[in-house]
Amino acid sequence: MGLITKAVDLVNVAVRQILRYQTKEDAPIKTRFEHFNTNALGGIFKGNIITIGAISGSGKSYVLQQIEEDMFDKSLNPDCDEYVLLRCNWEMTVFKLLLRKLKRKLHKSVTDILFNSPQGDEKDKFKNVCDSERSNQIYYLEDPCDPNTWYTAVREFLNEHKNKKHVVVTIDHIALVRDVLGGKKVAMDNLIENINMLKKEFVNVSFIILSQLNRDIESRTDIQNLAPKRSDLYNSDTIFHISDIVIVLHNPFKLGHNLYMNIPGLATDSEGNTLDNRYAYLHEHMEKVDNKWTHFLTMGNVFWHYLKVRELEEGYLDIAVEPFLLPDGRRLTMTQDGVKTKFESKPKKKKEKLPSLFGTESEDDEIPY
Repeated sequence: MGLITKAVDLVNVAVRQILRYQTKEDAPIKTRFEHFNTNALGGIFKGNIITIGAISGSGKSYVLQQIEEDMFDKSLNPDCDEYVLLRCNWEMTVFKLLLRKLKRKLHKSVTDILFNSPQGDEKDKFKNVCDSERSNQIYYLEDPCDPNTWYTAVREFLNEHKNKKHVVVTIDHIALVRDVLGGKKVAMDNLIENINMLKKEFVNVSFIILSQLNRDIESRTDIQNLAPKRSDLYNSDTIFHISDIVIVLHNPFKLGHNLYMNIPGLATDSEGNTLDNRYAYLHEHMEKVDNKWTHFLTMGNVFWHYLKVRELEEGYLDIAVEPFLLPDGRRLTMTQDGVKTKFESKPKKKKEKLPSLFGTESEDDEIPY
């Protein structure tokens, strides 16, 4: 019948997929971000297309790196040995990505990392970071290419890994796709179309796409109009339609705004501050301005705006707040003495031995880290 398939065949495939989740044979990829896991019904499912947008320097590449790290964290994802990651890193080289990660993990400057050998406990941290990036489960498509070349290469890759439990393909960022004929918009539309075709052909793949925003968001000054919207996504229509989840990360403080959004006061917290019922869960990030309105405080915060969640359920959170960290891991905070920076403290996790997929000691003999 060619392009036409019997319903019974497709439904049987879908039922088998549901049964795999019910029996815990399959599970979505969990992340450290509980609000994301909640909105995404547990994490990243096969077949998901997730778009993360932001202006330059707002942390979208860093968030992607965190999600990629979580993907191979056994405490979050026990089946991670069966996962594969393909990074289409078109903006930064592996050298720069590794430097960024080392800077964050070691809390040191790039100059210090490049020109001074690690000392004491730093040696183990240095080696662990390098080993995690040597993984046999991570692949790169580093050079920007046109949509057809990308489709051919990625389709071949997915075919080689069709028996893996989950394959994640990331693109950082989509506007860097090469346009051969027709201009950038046509190239992006073609690439998005190719992503959708691959999602339909391979049942074990999901995609995470990073996108720039249009410049208009940087010039807004009205506090009621600062929040991102669908039209702020670069080439928004096509990418919005195809995505299951669309998140825009926004750092208003970087654009000179100390207060963010007008929120009507409809509820009261334990200290008597008026709050909007919808965002009462974010009261720690708010400042009461008068009896009618409150606003978000922006310093040290990145606002996650969930502009689209295809599978909406009760408990959906359209805004979440995460700390905005400087490249070396510090966060801006306000004290009585003015603006300060401090390193974010996280609960220590039990250190796990790196899996054998990161290479044996003998394989690393010629490389000190």
